[in-house]
Amino acid sequence: MKPIGVLAPGIENRSLTAGTVYEDEPFRQFRNYGGNFRGPMTMRQSSAISQNIPFLKAVIDVGTNRSIEFLRSIGLNRICSERDNNIASLALGGLTYGSNALEMAGAYGAFANGGVFITPTFYTKVTDSNGNVVREAQQETRRVMSEAAAFVVTEVLMETGRTGTATNVSVSGMQVASKTGTTNNHFDRWFVGYTPHFTGAVWFGFDENETVRWSGANPGSLIWNGVMRPSHQGMPGRSFTRPDGVVTASICRISGLLPTTGCTRRNMVYTEFFVRGTVPTGHCHVHR
Repeated sequence: MKPIGVLAPGIENRSLTAGTVYEDEPFRQFRNYGGNFRGPMTMRQSSAISQNIPFLKAVIDVGTNRSIEFLRSIGLNRICSERDNNIASLALGGLTYGSNALEMAGAYGAFANGGVFITPTFYTKVTDSNGNVVREAQQETRRVMSEAAAFVVTEVLMETGRTGTATNVSVSGMQVASKTGTTNNHFDRWFVGYTPHFTGAVWFGFDENETVRWSGANPGSLIWNGVMRPSHQGMPGRSFTRPDGVVTASICRISGLLPTTGCTRRNMVYTEFFVRGTVPTGHCHVHR
């Protein structure tokens, strides 16, 4: 839920950037997985290791109504406006009527398609014994976010495989963007990932709530590897195409602002991707 309920609508309406910083600290009744707090974190860092607190704070800035509107636009149509209009459901999950792997594949597929949502389907067409088309799938296509915003979200989600919770995921010759998910008591294990060719979503669990006892990598990511790696065999290697509306800028990873010499001396400067017009203009106030 973090990328589709918070990050994507926030980057699209310019209330967030990949470099926006929130303090990871005790916040209301909420906690992080493992109970640890890490101080100031960018949205990129928070997404990669799936910290809860920064996203709970971020969805307040995005707006819960805006989050619900965006989720519906990418195919999560069972959202309950009354019960799900809260920061916990929209940032962390636990929707009243839940979701499924088909909806998640369609939602993340919008990022892979450069901001265009295509209604997912299980078939393309049905033919009779003579090859005549009896029925064709009717798939609605609509733009739900700008190409630039979709690319920035994808860039953030590639961090999951670089330094985050899915470093075991890879497809030879392809860039991979992904997100892991775990519900309370390890009842459900999720993994959604996409390349420039395919998007796949995996749910791993039991029909009745029961703890998934699994050590090591997210089991959903292992299934994803098992399907996606052979599916890409023989396909040309590809990277996600950066559109003209995306720029890069050096920022401080602690403040999210333009760096000073103090940031440079402390090795706190990195290069981030931004939708054009959203690069911060102020300078770091932490490392003077």
